[in-house]
Amino acid sequence: MMNTTQDMYEKDFKILLISDIISSFGSSLTATALTIYIFSISNNLLTASLFPFFTVLPKVVLTPFVGKFNFGVSYRKYFSTFEMILGLIMLNLIWINSIPLLLIFYIVFSTVFFFLEIYRAEFLKVICNDDNIHRRQSLSRTFNTAVTVVGPVTAGIILEKTNVNFVYITDFITYIIAGILILFISKDLKMKKSKHSKIKKIKFKFENNYIFIGSVFITFLGGTTSLLTLSYIIYFLNQSSASYGMIMTNMSMGSVLGSLAINIPFFKKHKNSTTSIAILFSGLIILSVIFKPGYILLNFILFISGIFSSYTMTVLAIALYIKYSVEEIKEKYALFSLLIDSSTAVSKPFAGVIEKYFGVITSLIIMGTGFVLLSVYKMLNSLILNIKKNAA
Repeated sequence: MMNTTQDMYEKDFKILLISDIISSFGSSLTATALTIYIFSISNNLLTASLFPFFTVLPKVVLTPFVGKFNFGVSYRKYFSTFEMILGLIMLNLIWINSIPLLLIFYIVFSTVFFFLEIYRAEFLKVICNDDNIHRRQSLSRTFNTAVTVVGPVTAGIILEKTNVNFVYITDFITYIIAGILILFISKDLKMKKSKHSKIKKIKFKFENNYIFIGSVFITFLGGTTSLLTLSYIIYFLNQSSASYGMIMTNMSMGSVLGSLAINIPFFKKHKNSTTSIAILFSGLIILSVIFKPGYILLNFILFISGIFSSYTMTVLAIALYIKYSVEEIKEKYALFSLLIDSSTAVSKPFAGVIEKYFGVITSLIIMGTGFVLLSVYKMLNSLILNIKKNAA
């Protein structure tokens, strides 16, 4: 039976999870709606594509200094205040029609959301131990994956039926609800000071650490593969862009299952070896494009790929929380998040370049080979660590 402290922390986790889902749903609505809205008034895809870039920009600027921030307040007050600020930013967008002003507001929005994210990571570390972090991180990633599917679809429906102002109002309501809900977490949980100096953090970025290296390559290879899949569906299978949307939804459903798989005792016990196998099979199943699969088989391929990739990323996220202390976690999480977002952003233009020179089939084969090589690196990395551990 759980003791009083554990019961309280379980309650805190549930409140954090629900608040995070509501808040992330709002941010997903915002990102999608603004991109569509800007494209509709500018008729310029490049201008519309700037908004995802501005999501990454605050992380690039602020990540080196994350360890210096210490607000010295309770988590509940901090989270609630920042959720309310996000809501007010959304409400102000109703009166803004200028693209430059929208960009400025979106930078402010992304900055506030970044600070919210890193302290959510720290709070999760505070209320979790090495055992229950598996279940809690799995649930968190599962619901956030679902939000990335539901959010854009909802934004599209709202814009089709009404206008962008209704999205802003919906976002405002979601952030206010999240801000009120988070006030019910424990009052006595205070923020922690960072352990590292700025110099150590900068040096850390160049360390040979698989948590970060693995996340970069998996995200980059996955992002490139997803865009190449769009080209394969439209130009090779002669399907519509709507068919691509269905396949990506199917892949997201696989991602949900992959996030939950870590809760199975076998995978939890053997997560290091199963991660290497998952990466290997991700590559092998993508390499099956050699046989030029049809639409139905491609759905199955990407569904399985979604399971393997999501499982691997969940294991890496759990490893991040287990490896680093409460004092370190927010700066390491900031770096982790920055690397993932940056590799995703770079993967899209890279997909266009590689397809231009090699064609879609060969490009997908290259991506599959990349996953296979990454699995070999993971196996060798684990082997070296075991040798060092035994030698010590």
